[in-house]
Amino acid sequence: MYNVTESLKEINQLITEFFQSFDNRRGCICSFDDFKSRFVEGAKIGNRTSEALNIWSLSEFWTPREELLSGGGLCNFHEWETKSNTSIIKGLASRESFYEKDGVFDNSPYKGTGVKFFQLALTPDGWRISHLIWEDYQ
Repeated sequence: MYNVTESLKEINQLITEFFQSFDNRRGCICSFDDFKSRFVEGAKIGNRTSEALNIWSLSEFWTPREELLSGGGLCNFHEWETKSNTSIIKGLASRESFYEKDGVFDNSPYKGTGVKFFQLALTPDGWRISHLIWEDYQ
């Protein structure tokens, strides 16, 4: 049976795990299979900048980030959600997620903030991300 309280709890955990995918502070990062398990098949990820709107498949998105996080260019990095708004209607959900990030990029401090918009669906395996788009503020 559908339960909004349990759904919100599961979505909160899913989004926390999503952000943890990019945490390399202890020298390890999430595998692509773990990252992919948070999404539905065919999910897309997008990023809007002042110059372009980029849309990637999960593997197109993950490959360069895995290299960056494991190759030594971006160290002691993590992102975390600072505020969110979640709307759940039956088996669909939308989450507005404000976040901060912190690390060391090419031996210089690297900090920023932004917003991510998640579209989620309740599947037989639980809540999963179907689409994600974000924009960095700084």
